[in-house]
Amino acid sequence: MPYPAKINREKILKHGLRIVEKDGLEALSLRAIARRLKVAVNALYHYFPDRKALESAIAAEGYRVLRSSLAETSSGAHAAARLQAFCKRYLRFARSHRRLFELMSRKRPPKSELAAIGAELTSLMAEMRGSKPGKDCAAEKAFMVQAMLQGIIAAEQQTRSSIPASYIDFAIARVISGITRTPRMKKHSLKSRMR
Repeated sequence: MPYPAKINREKILKHGLRIVEKDGLEALSLRAIARRLKVAVNALYHYFPDRKALESAIAAEGYRVLRSSLAETSSGAHAAARLQAFCKRYLRFARSHRRLFELMSRKRPPKSELAAIGAELTSLMAEMRGSKPGKDCAAEKAFMVQAMLQGIIAAEQQTRSSIPASYIDFAIARVISGITRTPRMKKHSLKSRMR
């Protein structure tokens, strides 16, 4: 067996990610990772005291990979096209890393990763609305997009099948339309309803 100093947190996470992706969360254990690394299981306890800590670290790594992938949509095209690319990339990640995303959904995401994803979406919403970030309910619109994406992913996980691309394109187009639409004056709509 190799000397335990030849292992590190990154190697353990890498092997843990592989196990989750290939065999599912049920197959994940410190013992399984130790077998793959050809070390005694005790060597891993220095990095992760238990399976729960290991799962949380793998989920956090999943969020870092997702955020990195989403950041690639932040330049170039018009804001609506970038939002569409953002949504499709988010869904593609969830589909291509289905087992990892299920683990990510079970674990509380690291605040820094979640905040970064939310900030990017909020900034995109503000740009689409032609306002400054933090104004014009951009954060609420960002939440609406995230809720739609999570809803699509949850539906696919429950049915164990992909939702047709045309349905997803329709949902994304409706959300984009709702974001870019100019809000109506509330007083005017109330008066017209009372007539």
